[in-house]
Amino acid sequence: EGIKYESEALMLIAQESRGFVRDAINILERVRFSGTIVSRTAVFRSLGYIDDASIIALMQSVIAKNPHKLFRLFT
Repeated sequence: EGIKYESEALMLIAQESRGFVRDAINILERVRFSGTIVSRTAVFRSLGYIDDASIIALMQSVIAKNPHKLFRLFT
């Protein structure tokens, strides 16, 4: 179908579906219709996971005791 994808994203879908083809197809369809490319970031967003960069930014804000930056992360 000419769908653009990242190999890492497909591996993440395979791991998340735990071998269940129907679950993998459901995840793939959700990601595919949410954007133009099936990427690692799109899969994380579709599954409700937080990416590493966001977690690092969150921890840096907490450690630096910067409530303004912390608030911006959640808006």
